[in-house]
Amino acid sequence: MLDHSCQVRRHKLAERGVDCYSTPSVAVEALLRVEKLPRRLWEPACGRGAIVNVLRTAGHDVVATDLVNYGEPITPPGYYGVDFLLERKLPRGCKAIVTNPPFRLAEEFVAHALELAPLVVMLLRLTFFEAGSGQ
Repeated sequence: MLDHSCQVRRHKLAERGVDCYSTPSVAVEALLRVEKLPRRLWEPACGRGAIVNVLRTAGHDVVATDLVNYGEPITPPGYYGVDFLLERKLPRGCKAIVTNPPFRLAEEFVAHALELAPLVVMLLRLTFFEAGSGQ
């Protein structure tokens, strides 16, 4: 059951800070049941590693990066201080981007990911589409 994936709870902008909301593992597990993903992937908004950990458990080699270090180690390590929107190429060997981008930057993340990767999976709230984003 995707209990919190619909993100019905709202937070004020000041409370959201850097917009880090962990993706429920059941959402990533559901993705893996319906999509055949390449072995090597990039998660450019890895946060605390929710998506990364599920993908690695499933046998994927994931390059985990984020602008912010949330203080919770990702094993193997993630790379912090990396601004996805300034990156100009995929990490070596990566064939896809799989991420739950910061909602306030979702449009920019989608557009940039589509420029970089042959396969892009964005785990976004439905409000992304309701707001007319991504058109």
